[in-house]
Amino acid sequence: MKSYLIIFISLITTMWSPLNGQNITNEGTDFWFAYTEMFDKASAVYEAHITSRTNASGTIIIPGSPSINFTVAPNKITTVLLPASIMYNSNNDLISNNTVHIISDTLVSVFATTIHLYRSEASLILPTRALGSQYIISTKPSESSMYFGAFVVVAPHDSCTIKITSPITIPGTNCIANTPYTVNLDSGECYQIKATGIGLDLTGTIVEAANGTDVFSIYSGHSFLKLLSTNNRDPLYEVEYPINSWGKEYIVPPIKSVAFSQYQVMAMHDNTIIYVNGDSVSMLNMGEIYEDTLVDPEVVIGSRPIKVVQFMPSSNATAPSYGDPSMAGINANEQMFLKTITFSQHPGINLDSNFVIVLTRTDETNMVQLNNTTINGWKAVPYLQNYSYSTIYTDTGSHTLETSGCGFLAYAYGIGWAESYFCSAGAGFNSTNQKIAVSNISSSDSLNCTNDAISFSITGNNGTPLNAQWYFGDGNSSGLLNPVHSYTAPGVYLVSVEIEYDCSTDTLLDTVVVDYCCMSPTTNKADTLCPGQTIYAGGAWQSAPGSYFDTLTNMNGCDSVIITTLSYIEPATIGFTYSYPDPCDSSIIEFTPTSTNTIDSIEWHMGFTGGDGLTELNPIINFSDAQIYNISLSIYNACGWVDTIIPLQTHNPELLQPIIITDTLYCEGDNLSDIIALPSVGGSITWYSDSGLTSVIGTGPILTPNSNSGSTTYFVTESFGGCTSDPGIVTIYNYPLPVLEISNDTVIAAGEAVELNVYGANTYVWSTGSTTNSINVSPEQTTTYTVTGSNGPGCNTATSVTIEVMPIENVAYIPNVFSLSSTNPENNRLFVFGKNIETLELTIYNRWGEIVYQTIDTNSKNRNSDGLCCTYGEGWDGTHMNAGKPLNPAVFVYKFKVTYTKGGEYFETGNITLTK
Repeated sequence: MKSYLIIFISLITTMWSPLNGQNITNEGTDFWFAYTEMFDKASAVYEAHITSRTNASGTIIIPGSPSINFTVAPNKITTVLLPASIMYNSNNDLISNNTVHIISDTLVSVFATTIHLYRSEASLILPTRALGSQYIISTKPSESSMYFGAFVVVAPHDSCTIKITSPITIPGTNCIANTPYTVNLDSGECYQIKATGIGLDLTGTIVEAANGTDVFSIYSGHSFLKLLSTNNRDPLYEVEYPINSWGKEYIVPPIKSVAFSQYQVMAMHDNTIIYVNGDSVSMLNMGEIYEDTLVDPEVVIGSRPIKVVQFMPSSNATAPSYGDPSMAGINANEQMFLKTITFSQHPGINLDSNFVIVLTRTDETNMVQLNNTTINGWKAVPYLQNYSYSTIYTDTGSHTLETSGCGFLAYAYGIGWAESYFCSAGAGFNSTNQKIAVSNISSSDSLNCTNDAISFSITGNNGTPLNAQWYFGDGNSSGLLNPVHSYTAPGVYLVSVEIEYDCSTDTLLDTVVVDYCCMSPTTNKADTLCPGQTIYAGGAWQSAPGSYFDTLTNMNGCDSVIITTLSYIEPATIGFTYSYPDPCDSSIIEFTPTSTNTIDSIEWHMGFTGGDGLTELNPIINFSDAQIYNISLSIYNACGWVDTIIPLQTHNPELLQPIIITDTLYCEGDNLSDIIALPSVGGSITWYSDSGLTSVIGTGPILTPNSNSGSTTYFVTESFGGCTSDPGIVTIYNYPLPVLEISNDTVIAAGEAVELNVYGANTYVWSTGSTTNSINVSPEQTTTYTVTGSNGPGCNTATSVTIEVMPIENVAYIPNVFSLSSTNPENNRLFVFGKNIETLELTIYNRWGEIVYQTIDTNSKNRNSDGLCCTYGEGWDGTHMNAGKPLNPAVFVYKFKVTYTKGGEYFETGNITLTK
């Protein structure tokens, strides 16, 4: 029987934090960021996209460049072009000023983008108020000295000393495996480290403030990555989240229009157990990762705090070839308190679809709106159905998400042919490390004595509680937020506090040890140690067995010597199983703890009213409804409290169906795997060919399916103790391989179009990206077109046709980039090149649609470089209307029309990049 076991070692339960006015999100008034090195270097376009829910204005400060003032209208986007020569950061193990500082007069959201044909990426930018003092890096392994992972640290204030501990050695740098080194940064400085070596991976690098309090920002990336494929690369660029904002529960969403994606899970602490959809999949130490791919939503839970990052794969790893490598940080469910955000959808160059993924609580789906329109199309998350998600197609530009409920999480992405970006649309950064703080206000001594006044409070910035209910473990309680309590007898007391917030509750647990003090000159005290635990004895924190001596003085002047004898014990492990006492009634379930070592206290919570606080060792519960119940077990022993939670799907009161294991999709000619039906309670298995269960085709857990073409359905039941289950159903699909018929090879003149047709399959994908059986093409040169036909998943056949193009003499074109500083006079002006041109019209616009140059000049001369015909006109010199007013380097749009002396005309539009 599959058991979904989730263990939480810490004393903090999994119910989580609040929604209130103190929440820290990605909105702010002060931002610092830098780019990691990108493959396209200074030829890429770098932009800041700024959005706001209100009117806003501010300044962008870039060292070595004039300040840029900006304004933002409510729920709109302001795009600011950043100087590529400064944003491109090629340094390794060096300090530089390749940074951006954004200051606003009110709350704004900032996104940083990089754009190049087929290569786009975007990242959310963290405000200074959301920055942390410790991070652990996520990136991907380097493939060479040219294609490498990297991260960049940005200091928002002077005298910021960063300590870096990497798992790898990078030759020629200060980065030596597992050896900390420090970097001293002042305000506006940044430090980049690149893993320039085959197979080197900076993932798991710990970056922290040397003094433990300085805050800074980190952005991770990869210069040019291919992922889950042998071809097709893209740069990665993504903000790192500080570890105090990590949580234990994450929902990793599917990416619509991409066949699958990959996610990476990282541990904050040693011995962290990772669960995916309820199954234990790995145990990680600090900085270690677990990676897997997903098609449907997956629920990832850690026994201690974890980080999750999601990646799109290379385009040729998916069908159709949409998207390319990109990465986004996933927010923990503990941070699902976003009430309203504005975000930017990146236009890119080759992107044709933009989406936003929204996650919220299932009972609040009707409260979430996008651009003042209620979102539809929600789907419950499997394995965590109290949450739902929806993926919405959007236009480029700014958008606003809001809810009247408790909150949501959101991710924005865009895809096109071999191009994509992926980032968080908004994120929360509340601290998730709440604990109980205990302080003896009667004495500065480390002991808690009987009748001492002991103060209890809650640490950690999870917001303002509405109510708090304390239980001190001696029968007394308090409804104060920060109570003071005294114990009349010595002992070990379990203390708990239930904290109520707007939309959730937390329960925190701890223990308090209370002693008699100064009862006799010498007191012998025995205590135990658990792994990783320390106890104060002998004037220091002890972690090894032995006897330790302390001499104590209290306010009355009485002395005592305490001899503390410490012994080591093995900690308890925890778990439980469940069974069905009546095999014909699956609504009655008996629970059995599988814990080891001594159990001092036990408490069950069955997830329904009246089912909490059960202390029986083996409770038998009758569940009235067929639904998911969150079953929890808490055990206390000498090593403290251990908690476990399992989401349990109960069933209607009948024998459970067998568990079916098989592959269901095949192509004709494949070897079909056996179908396996595992009995749920150890009964006998019978197979049938019909839903009426009249035609028996086999018994036992294994059935070999027939190899008939098409689909075949099988039915299987389990019998036990005179009971027979409802049938389990499995359908085997055996798709035929397509036999394709395609148009013949042909010859056309340049400029002519031809229709290509293919038949013989259910679906098609052409090398042009088209998915119809008929396409029209007009190649400029001899081209071979390939089409892949499919009759089912993986059942593909490919064929091709070649179109031979006969050349013509008429030629007209212009370059897509020119440099004013070029020493070649034909490259430092923009000329029309061609042959046999009779008339021409050329108009160039800036990004706001204003005309910056026009010409109809057809005066021609042979080119200097090769003496061939021809250059036409005086050429554009990069100034406004060739009037001497220089224009800044940028991307411009042109329209271009010519007629030829031998008849015919040509029209073209496109982009031109002007560089210095």
